[in-house]
Amino acid sequence: MDKIIEFIKKEKFLLFLLFVLVLLSRLLFLGSSLWHDDAFNLVDKAVNLAVNGQYLNAHSTGYPFWIILMALVIKIGHFFTDKWSVVFLPNLTAAFFGSLLLFPIYNLSKKILNNHYAALLTAITVLINPIIWRWSEIAMSDIFALFFILYAIVFFMDFVEKDEKKYLWLSSLFLYLTLMTRVLYGLVLLPFIIFWFISKKQFNFKNLIYIAGNWFLVIIATFFTYGLFHNFDFLSFLTGYGSGLPTLKEFLLSSAIIFKSVGPVMILMSGLGLIYLFKRNKKYFYFLLSFLVIFLCYLSTLYRVGFFDIERYSILMTVILLIMAGYCLVVNKITRVLFIIFLLLSLSLFFRGINLPFDQYKNYGLTFVFSENHFVNYEAKASQLSLQAKGDGDLQAYQSLANYINDQDIVFHWHKDWAMPKLSLAGAHLSNKALLVAIDSKEDLEKKLVKYQDKRIYLLRGAYDTYLEIMDKYKPIETAILNNRYIISFIPPN
Repeated sequence: MDKIIEFIKKEKFLLFLLFVLVLLSRLLFLGSSLWHDDAFNLVDKAVNLAVNGQYLNAHSTGYPFWIILMALVIKIGHFFTDKWSVVFLPNLTAAFFGSLLLFPIYNLSKKILNNHYAALLTAITVLINPIIWRWSEIAMSDIFALFFILYAIVFFMDFVEKDEKKYLWLSSLFLYLTLMTRVLYGLVLLPFIIFWFISKKQFNFKNLIYIAGNWFLVIIATFFTYGLFHNFDFLSFLTGYGSGLPTLKEFLLSSAIIFKSVGPVMILMSGLGLIYLFKRNKKYFYFLLSFLVIFLCYLSTLYRVGFFDIERYSILMTVILLIMAGYCLVVNKITRVLFIIFLLLSLSLFFRGINLPFDQYKNYGLTFVFSENHFVNYEAKASQLSLQAKGDGDLQAYQSLANYINDQDIVFHWHKDWAMPKLSLAGAHLSNKALLVAIDSKEDLEKKLVKYQDKRIYLLRGAYDTYLEIMDKYKPIETAILNNRYIISFIPPN
């Protein structure tokens, strides 16, 4: 019995067991939909690569390594099932990497806390955060990039503290993999420089040149690889990453969004942990603080130009703030008790949020960012987990329609509602592809009804609502109902 207990207490066993539990928890909430338009866009490019072998750039930087990975998973799924899984497998891939986050988060926490069990509890605290959890449930590149950048940080800390060059090369490799997914993480080089200068008691110019040369190779490799994927446009991936210096108000408002992602009570523990870090370990204090300051300044530039989805861009900050909170576990009994109490309170808010009835479209974005009730705000973030576990009615209707339409039948959609129909009704994996036509007004719909009068025409949600205003003039000869949504064929106008 003693041997069994000793085995259970082993670090590797506990980590493996926790990984399995985390993965199972992700699978319970793995949705049957892609509730973010960017996810449809990314999966559409992955499907095209898997089916046709053609790489197409997604918006902004393209995220080539994430698209290649999803394409590979989708291709393997098709090999074994003879079906193109365009929702479940991409989401499952994100959930798998969201569970793998346990290992770099644990390693980073263990270095800072210097305590095996405190690091485990801190890692659990991070992984049950609704922001980290929610982006582990959908085929976006953010968690994939977070996994790599955390290991880049861990290995760079190993390099500085152990003075072994292999760790610098490992850090650079993971940094390169990160940059090929999320370029914004190039900002970590500034905290790395700060950490190196603080940690070294004697200045070594030769080592500094070696580090700079290593990073230069990473940057050159990143430019060259992106160029290969973007028709040798080596600067294309630098577009769309914020501009202009933020005002103090913009900095504070964007910071508030990030702090609310951590939670209304755990942010207090993060502040307390930061204070004790300053007193006990200034090296880690300045290292972690530099991450916060540099990324908050940058993310506030995104806020300035209207990128309201910065809670997703700031998930690295969420991890760091919660690791700071975890430092309270190794200070004294009082701070340990406070941490446990606050963690239990956060869990109660989390589970209350899971059961909240909520409209996912209203919940997305900044609807609750400036809510005066911080507890409601945190619950609202948690509520999205249960929502994405439910099948998206629109997606189910579109998948049914994809089996119903003939090749090149016309499908009208509202001009902003493009990503889901593009993948579901005109994706590269479909044998019969619809011809998607965007409309932006009642007048536009009337013109296009005349233009495509010799075709069978179907309308999706927003386009159908617009059609109701002119339905007396354009009578349908057939109305099919799929998943409680209307699909209409029209008589050509006289």
